[in-house]
Amino acid sequence: MGRRFEIKCTACDYNFMFDDHAFMGIDPYREIYDLSKGGIKKQACSLLENGSTLEEGRYEPYACPNCYHLTVEFYFRLRKGNDEYEPDYQCSHCDAFLKRIQFAAAWSIYMYEGKDEYTKKYQKYQCPQCGSDKMCWVPGMFYYTGEVREENAAFEQWKMNCLRKQDET
Repeated sequence: MGRRFEIKCTACDYNFMFDDHAFMGIDPYREIYDLSKGGIKKQACSLLENGSTLEEGRYEPYACPNCYHLTVEFYFRLRKGNDEYEPDYQCSHCDAFLKRIQFAAAWSIYMYEGKDEYTKKYQKYQCPQCGSDKMCWVPGMFYYTGEVREENAAFEQWKMNCLRKQDET
């Protein structure tokens, strides 16, 4: 199960729908292992193989601070001691680094400016179609998907090695 959200512009007809996959029981290790973004996958897998702990993992909407293109990417946070890693995704339209979106009260939408929970600043999100900042988000209905991935012995072995390494640290 998950929830479907819609991001809409109240000044024009732009809208973007995405699913948060919140209650689907996704395996964040599998999502990292299956990432198509080569550099992010390589760095994340290396950190996990060397004892980093996976603290968060979920799909989240991202926006480009340059052209305001919207997309959904797999957000995760790895930690080992005081070192922390979060992925930096690039816009498929202009190559700027994407920002995670924060939904605020009064249905407003903002982009994260920093990664530290206590020093985050926000930039108001603008419509990629007309440039208006009159954007809103609409929480959607719950849905169920029957998507099941096939077993992958290489992935299962990799995950067990990562978890074993975390226990050793």
